[in-house]
Amino acid sequence: MMKNMVLSQLMIAMSTLVFSTMAVAEITVSETSVKGLSPVGSTLDATNSLAAVDCIKDDAITATELTKTRDNGPFSVKSKHVSRQSANGFGGGTIHYPTDAGSCGLLGGIAVVPGYVSYESSIKWWGPRLASWGFVVITINTSSIYDNPDSRAEQLSAALDHLIADVTVSHTIDPNRLGAIGWSMGGGGALRLATERSTVQAIIAQTPYHDTSYGAMDTPALFIACENDRIAPNKKIYQYLLSKS
Repeated sequence: MMKNMVLSQLMIAMSTLVFSTMAVAEITVSETSVKGLSPVGSTLDATNSLAAVDCIKDDAITATELTKTRDNGPFSVKSKHVSRQSANGFGGGTIHYPTDAGSCGLLGGIAVVPGYVSYESSIKWWGPRLASWGFVVITINTSSIYDNPDSRAEQLSAALDHLIADVTVSHTIDPNRLGAIGWSMGGGGALRLATERSTVQAIIAQTPYHDTSYGAMDTPALFIACENDRIAPNKKIYQYLLSKS
């Protein structure tokens, strides 16, 4: 149930930030099922029971509204540099976080990794956009631009570990509500990570490439593929989804 809750909100927010209004209208088929959900999590009340906190109006989480606002969500955002020297298991990056969501309970944490021979700069735009809608995000460089998908999965996990331990944002993150985004080999890494880390509750795999086998993946996922992609053809994704249906 929690995975589906995270998925609905995450997928609408993320896909809207990628595509134009018309494109999003076609792919956000779960849009009508997000009532009562928000990107923020639950927080413990005085009796230690879980009390849901809804900080963003339901009607704001739609393809149309998100396309209008883009990265200007309801929360203000700051960024924090993570040097390569201070990063353990990945190549450094940037933490993006909302500064005025303190009353919203614990937030979901997301790690974003680039593709083959690419740098953080190619995916860094994810950070402020998602943070402005109530997520804590780390966009990263890989240890080497040539790292394979399995290595990128390990680096995504290391980045999430860094995020939930960071002195600035650790107290704002629910360590059991994490997500991952990857492009190309980074998308393959996100797929692999989803089979290995149960706290990763939703992923976006953009034109994912993975050339070896890995375990069964039942984590909610949004796949974005290109019709004429010869390196990571969507036929492979379609066959994979059929095998899981």
